[in-house]
Order: sequence, then C-alpha cells, then structure tokens
Amino acid sequence: MTRIAGPGETADKLAEWDDEGAAQRAFGNALPGGITTRLVREFMVGPYCYTGLQLAIAERDRQNAAAGLGG
Repeated sequence: MTRIAGPGETADKLAEWDDEGAAQRAFGNALPGGITTRLVREFMVGPYCYTGLQLAIAERDRQNAAAGLGG
C-alpha cells in the first residue's frame, strides 16, 4: 500500500514504513550500477506464455476453436 508522508515524516521514514511486514528486497536498497529490475506479468495458455492479456485470450480462443469448444 502506498501512502503520502504526513507532517513531520521524511521520505526515508515513509520508505521505512512501507517496508514493514512486506517482502524482503532481494538486493537491499540498491542494485549494482547500471542494473535495474522490473516485474513482468505472464499469462500461460497451454504450453505458451504471453506478457499481453489480449494475446493470451486470442491463443485460448484458437485452442478452443481447434477443439470445437467455441470462444
């Protein structure tokens, strides 16, 4: 949950609060220089993996049509 710093709270104090009870950061507070990270949502349809929901839906529809199940 993200919240806005209240009166007397610094950004550091707020960041400290945001980490309470949450998952541990894999690399502490910083990654090595020149390296960034991001989370990517993946959608699996049968043996295929997509990062776009619309592509996953289209594959599901193709598989259903091939099996005679409709959309």
